[in-house]
Amino acid sequence: MEGSVAGDKFLTRKLESSISESFECTTVEQVRSRIADAALQPLRFPLLVKPCIGWGSECVSRVDNETMLIDAVTKACNRHEASVFKSTGCVVEPYISGPEFDANFVLLDGKIVFSEIADDYPSRGDSGSVESASNCDFLETQVVSATQLPTEEQAIVREQIHASILRQGFRSGVFHCEGRVRDSTVGFRPDPSTGHMQLVPVGTRSLDKPSAYLIENNARPPGYMVASLARLTYGIDYFALQMLFALGSDEVDRFKAMASPFQNGAQYYSMVQYVSPDRSGILLTEDPGKEMLERCSNLMDRDAVAVSWSPKRKGDKIFGPEINEVAWLSRYIVTSRQSLGHLLDLGAEIVREFKYELGQF
Repeated sequence: MEGSVAGDKFLTRKLESSISESFECTTVEQVRSRIADAALQPLRFPLLVKPCIGWGSECVSRVDNETMLIDAVTKACNRHEASVFKSTGCVVEPYISGPEFDANFVLLDGKIVFSEIADDYPSRGDSGSVESASNCDFLETQVVSATQLPTEEQAIVREQIHASILRQGFRSGVFHCEGRVRDSTVGFRPDPSTGHMQLVPVGTRSLDKPSAYLIENNARPPGYMVASLARLTYGIDYFALQMLFALGSDEVDRFKAMASPFQNGAQYYSMVQYVSPDRSGILLTEDPGKEMLERCSNLMDRDAVAVSWSPKRKGDKIFGPEINEVAWLSRYIVTSRQSLGHLLDLGAEIVREFKYELGQF
C-alpha cells in the first residue's frame, strides 16, 4: 500500500492538507468540463501539471492560462499511454513559487536518525510563459548542499516532510523527498554582481506562516549523483544503509552507526551541476564530456569536480525541452572549500565550457 501511494502523485497529494486545491484527470475533456463548471471555484493560475506516474520531471509543466493548461494536460496524459504502466492520469495543482528543496531522510522505527536538506535551484519552468509550456521544463539545474534556507524553515521542512512520510505508512528506511517552501521568507533572485541565483529575503510576502509543500516522496535512496553528493559531503552512504536495513534487525547497530555523519558536518560546499540541452537533434560530437575533460583540465581538476558523468556519444538522439522524454547531457559533482560563490562560479564555468554540435533528426 505504502509503495503504491508514494509512486502515484495524486495518491500522495490526497494525504496532504492541500488536496482541496488539486484535482486528477485522465482526459482533456475532463479539464474542459472542469473549466466550464460554474458551480466550482474558477481555476487560479499559475498551475502545475504532471503525470500521476512519472520520473525525471518528464511532462511537468507550469501553465499560466487555460490554453496552456489544455496543452499541458494533453502532453501529460499521453506520456505513458503506451507504456507498461498504462497510465493516462495527471495531476493539476497549484504552482508553488517558494524555493524548492530536496530532503533526504534515514528513519528507524519512525524516528529520524539522519536528515539533510539541499537547495534545488530554479528550473526553466520557474520563469513561466504566457505562450507555451513546451520550453519550460522542470529538469534540475543545480542541487546545492547544504541548504541556505533560514533555520526556522529548515526545521519546518524536517518536521512536516517527516510527518508526510509517516502518513504514507513508512517507518524505516531511506527516503528521497522533494518539495517547496510555501510562503517562504526567502526567494531565489539573481545576484547583480555575479548573475548567480541566491536565496535572499523577499520584499513582500504572504502573512501565512511558511510551510513545506510535498512534491513527492521517493521511497528509496536518491539517485546516483545525489547519493554520491551526500557520501562525499557528509560521509553518509544511502545505498549501504538501505541494504543494511534490508538485512533486518541483526544489523540495527551498524545501521545507526553508518547513519552518523562527519563530526563537523559538511566538509565543503558541494552541488550537482546539470547540463541540459536547449534543443533536439542528433549528437555530432564524438564524446562531449571527454572533450571537455581534456580541453579544460584545470577546471575539471579533482579538487573541483569529484564526479563527472557524460553518457552521450556521437549518433545519440538528444531531446530538448519541447520533447516529452527530456534528459540531461551531463552531470557533475562540484566541490569548494572556499565559499558558496566559488562553488557557483565553478558550476557556471562548466555549463559555459560544455560544447557540442547537433544535427537534425
